[in-house]
Parts: sequence; C-alpha cells; structure tokens
Amino acid sequence: MRLIRKPTTRLGTIAIDSALIAASLTAALLVCETGLALFHPSKVVARPFFHIQSFFCQYDPVFGWRNKPGYDDIVRIDANTSFHVRHNANGFRDDDHPYEKAAGKTRVLALGDSFAWGFGVEERDMFSTIIEQEHPGIEVINMGVSGYGTDQEFLLYNEEGHKYNPDLVVLAFYANDYNEIATSLSYGYPKPCATLDDGGLTFWNVPVPRTAETERKMYGNPTTLFGRLKKFLRRHTHTYPFIAGRLNSVPALRRFIVASGLGDEYGRGLQNMEMMQHRDEKTINALLERLLSDLKKETGKRGTAFLLVNIPVKENGANGRVTYSSTLPDAVKQNDEIGAALGAIRRRTGIDYIDLLEPVRARQAEGVRCYNSSPMDIHFNREGHLLLARAITDRLQQRPKSQ
Repeated sequence: MRLIRKPTTRLGTIAIDSALIAASLTAALLVCETGLALFHPSKVVARPFFHIQSFFCQYDPVFGWRNKPGYDDIVRIDANTSFHVRHNANGFRDDDHPYEKAAGKTRVLALGDSFAWGFGVEERDMFSTIIEQEHPGIEVINMGVSGYGTDQEFLLYNEEGHKYNPDLVVLAFYANDYNEIATSLSYGYPKPCATLDDGGLTFWNVPVPRTAETERKMYGNPTTLFGRLKKFLRRHTHTYPFIAGRLNSVPALRRFIVASGLGDEYGRGLQNMEMMQHRDEKTINALLERLLSDLKKETGKRGTAFLLVNIPVKENGANGRVTYSSTLPDAVKQNDEIGAALGAIRRRTGIDYIDLLEPVRARQAEGVRCYNSSPMDIHFNREGHLLLARAITDRLQQRPKSQ
C-alpha cells in the first residue's frame, strides 16, 4: 500500500521551525532558571544596596518619601540575609494605633531612621516590640522611616506624630543625620531642606518635586511598558538579573546599553534637579541644634517629654575600638566626636539625652555583638535593640510621677 503525503507548504515549514525554536528557547530558559534558582539565587534582586529602600518606600510631597502603607514582604539584603517587613495602614512598621490613647497606658512615640525602623531585624526583635513585651503598660508607636534625617523627623512629628498625644517622644539620632539635614537630595531622593533665617527654621523644597526620573530610579516605578517588563523580570526571575549583571559589568557594553535606552543609569544624582547643600560645619551644627531645640519646644507645648538618644556607629574588635564598616573607616573617632557634640547641645538646650556609645562598647567588650553581622548592614541586631529598649524604659521609670 502506498501512502501519499500531503506536501508541506513553505509557510507551514516556517511555522513548524519557529515553534521548534520557541520550544527550544523556552526549555533552555527553564533549565537556566532552575539552575540559577538552585545554585545562584542571590541574583534575584540585582539592585544597588541603597535602592532596596524603593521596595518599601513611596513618594511623599512633604517628607520626600515615606513607608508604603500595607507593605508586607521579605526584604533581602544579600545572599544569606533577609527579614520580613510589615507596615500598618499608615505606613509604619507597627500595629495600627488609634489617635486616642488607652486609659492607664504610657504612650511613647519613636522617631528615627532605619535604626528605629528596624532595618535587618524581624519585628519581634525591634526595640519598640521589646518594650511592649517587657512592659505591658507601655505602648510604643514606631514612626521610624529608613533614610530620614532630623529635619524630616521634625516635620513628621508636626504633621502626624503629635496627633497620637504621646507621653514621651524619643528621637533616635545616627551619625549620618549630619549629612542628611545638610541637603535637599539624600540617597538620590529629593527631600525638604531647612535653613536658619533670622533665628528661625524655614523649610525649602516643599512640596518635594516628583519627577518621572525619581519614580523610575528611586521608587522602582517605570513609566514605559519596556521598563515595567524589566522590573518584573528583575524581581521575579533569576535569569534576567544574571545575564544583565554580566553584560553591565563590561564598561563598553554598559555605556552602549545606557546610550541605546536598553538600560537605565541608576546613580544617586537626578538630572535637572536643583539642589540645596549646606557645606559649612558650623551652619550644619547650628541647624541640628535648632531642629532639636524646636522639637523639644513643640513637644513641651503639648505636655510631652522629649528624649534624644545617640545611636553609635558600628564598631568591633578589642574593647569595641576597631571598625569593620568599610564605609566608615574611622568609626571610633567619629563616635567620640558626635557624642561630644550632642552632649554640648544637651548642656545648652536642656534636652534630655542618652548616649548609647559606652553601653554598646561595654557590651561588645564582653564579646556580645550589637550589630548585624552582614558586611552590607551597619544596623543594630536584637542585642542592640535590647540596649535601646532598656535605655528608654529606664529613663521612663526615672521620670517624676507627675509627668
């Protein structure tokens, strides 16, 4: 018996060949994706470290940025380090709190940057959680926001914090606050910037500019379909970041990718963004003192106590005297100088003040690490948060009963 085969048209051949090529490419990508997922998973988030913030922050016209309300996800710092982040309806890493304070409760409101927000630790290990666990009569409202300077914290209290009618406002100060209050562009994010005019504070750059470049580079919100596709692939696959990372590592290819529009420039600067910058150390010190003293006055008007806490820069080694943070090569000297400067502000203004430098050094001299171990992370671990929690509660217990 003879079989008569129907001749295949050229169009049919092309369709079959295209299907085979597509199937082969898909199979190869699946194999590549599976292999990278098993043996090279760290490349899932191929973004510079300081852009991690864009996962859980969003634009704000008054503060520059704020925490995303309702955010609930894992934040990965490096291949071996991640932590879970949950924001409440107002964008704070805390439970929801009504403005009205419960009877019989002492209410503490915490302001600060990523140290107060709890970068690198689980919520159960944050100082605010520890205080509530150890002292059920104390309620802590944690309003920490990663990257904030003292100027943004001042505005946050005046705009939102005072509505909670706290008994005590705690401001956690960290060394880089000096840099952050001196500029209208911090970590690549536009922000408000204060000046001293006729002895008073004036805030410039408000409302904070919102540009497409800011959305794309800093908040991870590209406006084009191609940009959104790259964002999806970057955050949900292993193959795309792996290949893109290697292409971008070749300088000539990187320049071509950016020039052609296939890739984006993710430097901290923003094009065509007017920037205010204080460069004089005396001006910056005067500005910091005025921000702190005015915050003390604002809290005092409402019958609220104010407490400034100095968070020392990460140190390690014998007696805690050797830094292992490559970004701060002389952390010991910096800690000593900042402690002295804040102590002088306390004496001139009467601000209630706690310096955690010596308690942290003493704890580390005992062999107890107070900072996260990842070389990419300069923040407190649970032990550091425990020191902060107990410093606050000790000061609360020292307050006169009438306060």
